[in-house]
Amino acid sequence: MDTIAVKLMLGIQDITKIDNIKKYFNNIKSYYGFTYCDVKEVVEGGNFLIKISYPRFFKGINAYLITKESECLEVNEHFCNRVSSKFGDDVEIILTRVDIPFTYNMNNYSLRAYDNIFKIFALIYSKKYPNSSTKGIIELKTGEKESLTFADTKCTSAYNHRLMIYNQYENIFRKTSNKEFDEILINYPDLPHRMRCEVSKYIDRNSFSVEKFKNLNILRSYYYQYKKYIFKNFLDFVEIDKIYEEATEKLAKKLEEEREKAGLTFNYKLFIIENKEDIYDYKILKMALKKVIENTKTREGAITRTRKIIEICESAWGIILKDTYECMLEMKEEFEKMEIEKVEE
Repeated sequence: MDTIAVKLMLGIQDITKIDNIKKYFNNIKSYYGFTYCDVKEVVEGGNFLIKISYPRFFKGINAYLITKESECLEVNEHFCNRVSSKFGDDVEIILTRVDIPFTYNMNNYSLRAYDNIFKIFALIYSKKYPNSSTKGIIELKTGEKESLTFADTKCTSAYNHRLMIYNQYENIFRKTSNKEFDEILINYPDLPHRMRCEVSKYIDRNSFSVEKFKNLNILRSYYYQYKKYIFKNFLDFVEIDKIYEEATEKLAKKLEEEREKAGLTFNYKLFIIENKEDIYDYKILKMALKKVIENTKTREGAITRTRKIIEICESAWGIILKDTYECMLEMKEEFEKMEIEKVEE
């Protein structure tokens, strides 16, 4: 669990009161001494859009992973008590957005290493949502990816639902001082390896009373639903297999044409470099070779030679080329194993 956004139906029109209320919510501290609310906007009618961060409530930073329903309910109770003490129990609360992250261990890779996996994700998502946008932000000096966004609309900021993927280490490093960051690394030694896959959806539900919102089990309501969202729209192996088949057919056709044209001077290294964008995985190249080369000895020689070239390219380019499919399987298995700790009914 990460953050939610709520609309607090206060109907405050007085500017002085609005400023005081902003300060009130922005400065609410948890039992652990951390602020966890941010007033994002005051909308028409004098109602307040407030972002609530569950990790910040406990540790002051979203490096802390929320996996217990009891923790979410503790935050809800604290927030609702602060609303009641200031405005009474008759205030309505509307849940407008829920963000839930799923964390994958990158095994000493950088985000850039997963380029081909992200391309496959983009292809699948575009099939599911033809009007979607799939965009990435990179550091131009290094070519390293900072974040990727898969949104169901053409404008990524005006989404109904989205998946954002980023390197949490880099994200927190940019936001904190060196001293603070050193302390964070002591408390969260796995942070350099975290790929954060954060699902965010805008919610359309009836408003809640303060008392009902206090007992709203948001984590139980959305956690498994969001996990299914990743499996349906990204780690869908029916679609992944289709993409591999299409890529193999396309590459096999090119391979056949180039081999016929070049004859004995055909260069596998050059072919791989020229078709880099179509080779998401060595598996695709291997399947293409099997389709095109009939002679067993020639085919086995080509497979051995191209595998060595792919290993060199993988190291030189810094992206996963040999085991892309297996890596996606591992991601799915990791997400499938993730569970939340439920509260007893």
